[in-house]
Amino acid sequence: MNVSIVIPTYNAQNDIDKCLINLIQSKLKPNILVVDSSSRDNTIEIVKKYNVDYIIIPQTEFNFGCIREKYRKYKNAEIFIALSQDAYATDTQFVESLISPLNNNIAVSYARQMSKNINNLFESIPRDFNYPPFSNVRCFNDLNKYGVYTFFCSNSAAAYKNDALDSIGGFPEVMLHEDHLAVAKLLQKGYCISYTANAKVYHSHDYSYKQEFSRYFDIGYVVSTNRWFMKLIKGNSQRGVGLALLMFKSILKQNPKSIFKYFGIIISKYLGYLFGLNHYLINDTLKQYFSGQKYFWDSRFYKKGVK
Repeated sequence: MNVSIVIPTYNAQNDIDKCLINLIQSKLKPNILVVDSSSRDNTIEIVKKYNVDYIIIPQTEFNFGCIREKYRKYKNAEIFIALSQDAYATDTQFVESLISPLNNNIAVSYARQMSKNINNLFESIPRDFNYPPFSNVRCFNDLNKYGVYTFFCSNSAAAYKNDALDSIGGFPEVMLHEDHLAVAKLLQKGYCISYTANAKVYHSHDYSYKQEFSRYFDIGYVVSTNRWFMKLIKGNSQRGVGLALLMFKSILKQNPKSIFKYFGIIISKYLGYLFGLNHYLINDTLKQYFSGQKYFWDSRFYKKGVK
């Protein structure tokens, strides 16, 4: 099968080597395209060392949904793999493992993400909770069982059948969360999604309070501007509450001195999401300040009201 991998980058000099090294050794010889948003570091100089293609775009032209939609059929790919610059495949069989579940019914497969620092509970616990060591397949009729998790996916490391994406009009042009929105439409269309635990990447973050606030502000904004998705998940927060309780118990047991950081992160996430949901009450200057995607608010995607 013809497989293409698209990796958006910005100032990725500390990541891109580790991102590419196992991909280029895949026996499937995927077409790899780096889409760089005018990095100010040595990202492109490093990329040039590898036998991969790259293009450079203005940062104001970047949009996760738009870029992935624009290039998902790069070199006539039948299968598109979305990957983040800081997601590192753990072995040279990653591509083969990730796409192996795809068939007539399963249109999406996403990888297990593991913490880069297992000693940091704020990195490792969410990764272990959201990406367990066992695989599963979910379809739309599992909504009552799984709730919002039914549509959970991450384009930090995910594979899609392009013909299935064609059937829903591709990825939406959104700031982020294009993965959840596309998966929701695919499942409504009758397809299923595979969480493929044997396809593994190292991918995690230790966010500050401000970064957590900004990340959840952006998520709240995207959810708010896609009301159909809000109605679909019906405000289901059970999974989020489950993660918060697990973290609380684990931190009390393993590192009780971090409990104040825990509460700071929970409050930051909640307030960020709340502000994002109610973005229409906030002026553009504050939106840009709150957001983790500063470029978005000056881009055509926001100015045109793309949702």
